[in-house]
Amino acid sequence: MRPAPIVYPKRPAIAPRAAAVLVASSLTLACLAPVRAGAQVEAAAAAAEIDRVLARKEAKWQCVKLAKAGTAAAPHAPRGVYYRFQCQRRALTVLGLVFFADSGPDAARRLEWSLNDPQTFQGRPLPLTGAGEQAYQQQRPGFAAVAFRDGPVYAQVSVSVVAPVGGASPAKMEKPTAEALKTARRFAGHLLAGKKDSQ
Repeated sequence: MRPAPIVYPKRPAIAPRAAAVLVASSLTLACLAPVRAGAQVEAAAAAAEIDRVLARKEAKWQCVKLAKAGTAAAPHAPRGVYYRFQCQRRALTVLGLVFFADSGPDAARRLEWSLNDPQTFQGRPLPLTGAGEQAYQQQRPGFAAVAFRDGPVYAQVSVSVVAPVGGASPAKMEKPTAEALKTARRFAGHLLAGKKDSQ
Protein backbone atom coordinates (compact mmCIF):
# COMPACT_ATOMS: atom_id res chain seq x y z
CA MET A 1 0.00 0.00 0.00
CA ARG A 2 1.38 3.40 -0.96
CA PRO A 3 1.75 5.82 1.98
CA ALA A 4 -0.61 8.76 2.12
CA PRO A 5 0.91 11.98 0.79
CA ILE A 6 2.17 14.51 3.30
CA VAL A 7 -0.11 17.54 3.43
CA TYR A 8 1.54 20.78 4.48
CA PRO A 9 -0.78 23.27 6.22
CA LYS A 10 -0.62 26.92 5.29
CA ARG A 11 1.38 29.09 7.64
CA PRO A 12 0.90 30.73 10.09
CA ALA A 13 -2.33 28.95 11.11
CA ILE A 14 -1.02 27.33 14.30
CA ALA A 15 -3.18 26.52 17.29
CA PRO A 16 -1.51 28.01 20.41
CA ARG A 17 -1.34 24.73 22.30
CA ALA A 18 -1.05 22.30 19.41
CA ALA A 19 1.70 24.36 17.81
CA ALA A 20 4.25 22.83 20.13
CA VAL A 21 3.55 19.36 18.77
CA LEU A 22 5.54 18.36 15.71
CA VAL A 23 3.53 15.39 14.51
CA ALA A 24 4.83 12.99 11.92
CA SER A 25 3.12 14.94 9.13
CA SER A 26 5.50 17.83 9.87
CA LEU A 27 8.35 15.81 8.45
CA THR A 28 10.26 17.41 5.61
CA LEU A 29 12.26 14.96 3.55
CA ALA A 30 14.29 16.67 0.86
CA CYS A 31 16.32 14.15 -1.08
CA LEU A 32 19.46 15.91 -2.25
CA ALA A 33 20.86 12.91 -4.12
CA PRO A 34 20.06 9.23 -4.55
CA VAL A 35 20.14 7.57 -1.14
CA ARG A 36 20.52 3.97 -0.15
CA ALA A 37 17.47 1.74 0.06
CA GLY A 38 15.50 2.27 3.26
CA ALA A 39 17.15 5.59 4.10
CA GLN A 40 13.90 7.56 3.89
CA VAL A 41 12.10 5.01 6.06
CA GLU A 42 14.83 5.23 8.72
CA ALA A 43 14.85 9.03 8.51
CA ALA A 44 11.06 9.17 8.89
CA ALA A 45 11.20 6.99 12.01
CA ALA A 46 13.95 9.13 13.56
CA ALA A 47 12.16 12.38 12.67
CA ALA A 48 8.93 11.12 14.21
CA GLU A 49 10.80 10.32 17.42
CA ILE A 50 12.38 13.79 17.40
CA ASP A 51 8.85 15.21 17.04
CA ARG A 52 7.78 13.33 20.16
CA VAL A 53 10.83 14.45 22.13
CA LEU A 54 10.26 18.11 21.24
CA ALA A 55 6.55 17.91 22.02
CA ARG A 56 7.33 16.39 25.41
CA LYS A 57 10.32 18.53 26.37
CA GLU A 58 9.46 21.88 24.77
CA ALA A 59 5.68 22.11 25.04
CA LYS A 60 5.77 25.88 25.60
CA TRP A 61 7.38 26.52 22.22
CA GLN A 62 5.45 27.04 18.99
CA CYS A 63 6.97 24.69 16.43
CA VAL A 64 6.29 24.15 12.75
CA LYS A 65 7.92 22.18 9.98
CA LEU A 66 9.77 23.91 7.18
CA ALA A 67 8.88 22.49 3.79
CA LYS A 68 11.35 22.44 0.93
CA ALA A 69 11.05 20.63 -2.34
CA GLY A 70 13.64 18.00 -3.16
CA THR A 71 16.25 19.01 -5.70
CA ALA A 72 18.99 17.19 -7.58
CA ALA A 73 22.40 17.80 -6.06
CA ALA A 74 25.87 17.89 -7.54
CA PRO A 75 27.53 14.47 -7.79
CA HIS A 76 30.01 15.34 -5.04
CA ALA A 77 27.36 16.49 -2.57
CA PRO A 78 26.75 14.45 0.60
CA ARG A 79 23.92 11.99 0.09
CA GLY A 80 21.04 11.80 2.50
CA VAL A 81 17.66 13.06 3.66
CA TYR A 82 16.89 16.35 5.40
CA TYR A 83 14.45 17.14 8.21
CA ARG A 84 13.83 20.79 9.18
CA PHE A 85 11.76 22.61 11.78
CA GLN A 86 11.36 26.01 13.40
CA CYS A 87 10.33 26.81 16.97
CA GLN A 88 9.62 30.17 18.55
CA ARG A 89 9.05 31.44 22.07
CA ARG A 90 9.18 35.05 23.21
CA ALA A 91 12.27 36.69 21.69
CA LEU A 92 13.98 33.45 20.59
CA THR A 93 13.65 31.64 17.26
CA VAL A 94 15.11 28.14 16.82
CA LEU A 95 15.95 26.71 13.40
CA GLY A 96 16.68 23.00 13.45
CA LEU A 97 18.14 20.86 10.70
CA VAL A 98 18.89 17.14 10.75
CA PHE A 99 20.65 15.40 7.87
CA PHE A 100 20.25 11.62 7.81
CA ALA A 101 23.28 10.82 5.67
CA ASP A 102 23.89 7.80 3.51
CA SER A 103 27.09 7.09 5.47
CA GLY A 104 29.36 8.43 8.18
CA PRO A 105 31.67 10.13 5.64
CA ASP A 106 28.65 11.86 4.06
CA ALA A 107 27.64 13.21 7.49
CA ALA A 108 31.23 14.33 8.18
CA ARG A 109 31.32 16.21 4.87
CA ARG A 110 28.00 17.89 5.66
CA LEU A 111 29.40 19.01 9.02
CA GLU A 112 32.47 20.45 7.32
CA TRP A 113 30.25 22.31 4.87
CA SER A 114 28.41 23.87 7.79
CA LEU A 115 31.59 24.90 9.58
CA ASN A 116 32.68 26.74 6.44
CA ASP A 117 29.34 28.54 5.99
CA PRO A 118 29.86 32.21 6.99
CA GLN A 119 26.12 32.69 7.46
CA THR A 120 26.20 30.29 10.40
CA PHE A 121 29.76 30.17 11.68
CA GLN A 122 32.02 33.20 11.42
CA GLY A 123 35.49 31.82 11.93
CA ARG A 124 36.18 28.37 13.35
CA PRO A 125 33.70 27.55 16.14
CA LEU A 126 34.69 26.10 19.49
CA PRO A 127 34.58 22.33 20.06
CA LEU A 128 31.70 21.08 22.21
CA THR A 129 31.78 17.88 24.25
CA GLY A 130 28.87 15.59 25.03
CA ALA A 131 27.00 15.97 21.73
CA GLY A 132 27.82 13.09 19.43
CA GLU A 133 31.19 12.18 17.94
CA GLN A 134 31.99 15.70 16.68
CA ALA A 135 30.34 18.90 17.90
CA TYR A 136 30.95 22.63 17.69
CA GLN A 137 29.34 25.77 19.06
CA GLN A 138 29.54 29.50 18.47
CA GLN A 139 27.83 32.65 19.63
CA ARG A 140 27.85 36.28 18.63
CA PRO A 141 25.54 39.14 19.68
CA GLY A 142 21.97 37.97 19.11
CA PHE A 143 22.87 34.56 17.67
CA ALA A 144 24.11 31.12 18.73
CA ALA A 145 24.56 27.83 16.92
CA VAL A 146 25.47 24.22 17.67
CA ALA A 147 26.39 21.65 15.02
CA PHE A 148 27.21 18.00 15.63
CA ARG A 149 27.70 14.67 13.93
CA ASP A 150 26.86 11.31 15.45
CA GLY A 151 27.49 8.37 13.14
CA PRO A 152 25.67 8.96 9.84
CA VAL A 153 23.58 11.82 11.26
CA TYR A 154 24.46 15.51 11.13
CA ALA A 155 22.40 18.13 13.00
CA GLN A 156 22.49 21.87 13.40
CA VAL A 157 20.54 24.16 15.74
CA SER A 158 20.63 27.92 15.23
CA VAL A 159 19.00 30.33 17.69
CA SER A 160 18.35 33.98 16.89
CA VAL A 161 17.33 36.71 19.30
CA VAL A 162 14.67 39.15 18.16
CA ALA A 163 16.16 42.53 19.05
CA PRO A 164 13.83 45.24 20.42
CA VAL A 165 12.59 47.97 18.11
CA GLY A 166 15.40 50.43 17.62
CA GLY A 167 18.06 47.81 18.34
CA ALA A 168 19.98 47.07 21.51
CA SER A 169 23.48 47.73 22.73
CA PRO A 170 26.00 44.85 22.85
CA ALA A 171 25.84 44.98 26.65
CA LYS A 172 22.06 44.50 26.64
CA MET A 173 22.39 41.59 24.21
CA GLU A 174 24.79 39.62 26.41
CA LYS A 175 22.11 37.93 28.50
CA PRO A 176 19.78 37.09 25.56
CA THR A 177 22.75 35.75 23.60
CA ALA A 178 23.80 33.53 26.52
CA GLU A 179 20.21 32.25 26.66
CA ALA A 180 20.34 31.57 22.92
CA LEU A 181 23.45 29.40 23.30
CA LYS A 182 21.88 27.55 26.22
CA THR A 183 18.78 26.94 24.10
CA ALA A 184 20.84 25.73 21.13
CA ARG A 185 22.62 23.20 23.34
CA ARG A 186 19.34 22.00 24.82
CA PHE A 187 17.65 21.51 21.46
CA ALA A 188 20.76 19.76 20.11
CA GLY A 189 20.41 17.35 23.03
CA HIS A 190 16.78 16.71 22.04
CA LEU A 191 17.80 15.90 18.48
CA LEU A 192 20.46 13.50 19.68
CA ALA A 193 18.03 11.83 22.10
CA GLY A 194 15.36 11.48 19.42
CA LYS A 195 17.86 9.98 17.01
CA LYS A 196 19.05 7.40 19.55
CA ASP A 197 15.53 6.52 20.74
CA SER A 198 14.50 5.67 17.18
CA GLN A 199 17.25 3.08 16.77
